[in-house]
Amino acid sequence: MATIGFEHLSESDEDEFMAFLATAPEYNVVLMYNAGRFGMDEGDLPLNGHYFGRRDSAGLVAAGASYNLGSLFYYARDAEALKGLASYLVDAGRQPWFTQGPRPQVELLLSEFDALGGPPAETLLSEWSTLRGSVSPGIDTSGTRPARLEELETLIGMGQAMQREIFELEGMDDESLGELLRVQIELGGAFVREADGMVVSKAEATPAVPHAALMGGVYTLPEHRGRGHSTACVAALCERMLEQVDVMTLSVEPDNEAAYRAYRRIGFEKAADWTVVTFGGRQEQEP
Repeated sequence: MATIGFEHLSESDEDEFMAFLATAPEYNVVLMYNAGRFGMDEGDLPLNGHYFGRRDSAGLVAAGASYNLGSLFYYARDAEALKGLASYLVDAGRQPWFTQGPRPQVELLLSEFDALGGPPAETLLSEWSTLRGSVSPGIDTSGTRPARLEELETLIGMGQAMQREIFELEGMDDESLGELLRVQIELGGAFVREADGMVVSKAEATPAVPHAALMGGVYTLPEHRGRGHSTACVAALCERMLEQVDVMTLSVEPDNEAAYRAYRRIGFEKAADWTVVTFGGRQEQEP
């Protein structure tokens, strides 16, 4: 039977959805975590979303979610399985402001959004990298520790500064970012490094236990860079997370030479060519 078009998925599809994502969990931490924690029915929380999928005679070949924050995450067997996704999302009123994925798949999505007259897209070429087993030996992680809930405002401020520096726009609002950080702190998925009694660097990870964890939010205050703080934070956090999951994942830009070298030193290896996308017009789309 030929592949049919995309359709809305809900709680009744959760087992099939999660089983499909678990065939490649290193790419699907966000989808697996959010579906498991917040459910697959649409709701009002920032991390609720509109879930969708596409099937052939054997089952799902593509699936994902457009979250209320405006971010789009998906997993597809190949680029062919994504054909028509842009039209489906626009028809559903879910034009994203952010997405990422394997380069050939993102190129297809962008061409479809462009043909539909969507907003302009800014792309950032990167690599999807994974770390299995353990962190490389010999990395100095002294001064690192799990973040504390009372440091939430500090981490929110650093997170917003990171978004402005990387994407030149505001990312999550403070409330949504704080909600995500609170969960990460409670799960042991947030580490910081101090210098002279002040938090100067941070890193966070979202775990989909026992499969994989996604590293993100790696940021060091500009005046404290070049001293190994981010390397220490990431290494310490990976050591903690690898006690719970099989693989760590992250996206890194090869042009960011300092970060690229640090992740390779820690033990991350390239898994795929990746593209990160931000769409223009977000301020006009969201109140």
